Amino acid sequence: RDVTCAINSVTLPRMTTLTKRPAPPEGYYLQLYRGAIRGRDAAEKRIAAYRQLQAKFRELVDTGKLEVLFRNGQMVLKLPSGILFPSGSADLSQEGMAALAEISTALEPFKTRRFVIAGHTDTQPIRGGKFKNNWYLSTARAISVLQFLVDAGFAAKNLAAAGYGEFDPIAGNDTPQNREQNRRIEIILVPNLDELPSLTGHEP
Repeated sequence: RDVTCAINSVTLPRMTTLTKRPAPPEGYYLQLYRGAIRGRDAAEKRIAAYRQLQAKFRELVDTGKLEVLFRNGQMVLKLPSGILFPSGSADLSQEGMAALAEISTALEPFKTRRFVIAGHTDTQPIRGGKFKNNWYLSTARAISVLQFLVDAGFAAKNLAAAGYGEFDPIAGNDTPQNREQNRRIEIILVPNLDELPSLTGHEP
């Protein structure tokens, strides 16, 4: 009797019901495969374009006037502001116009592509002058470069300008060398939609 009572007092675990997941729709894995291929092809296109630009800009890169790099998944031409502009100014210097003339010539094969010209500064506050703060200065410098490219024959509809002030640094602002790195203009090549992998794996 004691054994029987003990058995009767045991609480048995509830049975778990297993549900069968529905099969993926027809062609699902093929779409994933095609998406992966598009991503690989897009990466190869970006690398090829990167190498082409590196070769075209070799002299400017070797002299430290230009750097070609990938940042946030986009190809970027980085130019020190000190080469393009006098201190505190948004008017292109003679050296800056000469550098941009070389760059615009090398970008001829990419004339139909879209570009964003981004201006950046360090954290040093502006004292006096025509600009209220670093945002105004960085934006004005970006517009100056954009206007130069328009005058060089680039379609205005393919260009945009943006000013980031001191809020998108690539180095600390603790030394003169680092602040010099942050004072820059970036010419960003905007990827075409067909160069981007599908986010869903489905055909566009």
